[in-house]
Amino acid sequence: MILLFSNKKSHWFSVFRRLIARISQIGPIHLHVSSDRVSLYYSDQRRVRIGVIRVLVRGLKLTLNLPTKKKSKATFIINEKNAKDLDEDLLNCLKVACHEARK
Repeated sequence: MILLFSNKKSHWFSVFRRLIARISQIGPIHLHVSSDRVSLYYSDQRRVRIGVIRVLVRGLKLTLNLPTKKKSKATFIINEKNAKDLDEDLLNCLKVACHEARK
């Protein structure tokens, strides 16, 4: 996890923590950390990946798997402007991704 937030990206750690806190209120979310991203898994009986967070110099890039016939993805860039009040669209997309993972 530390490598994701090294050097110029270190100031995004507090935003990341806030984002994870909001996500965890929606449902049981598990994190899988790799060298370049954090994968989000919704977990009840089975683990289903609902999205990926990448740490960029300009902010956090959250890509969510949304249910459509073409396996749509929604991408959000979370930066200092919108870190305090996470966008309502983002939260709604998170809820949809978690809801679909339960199916």
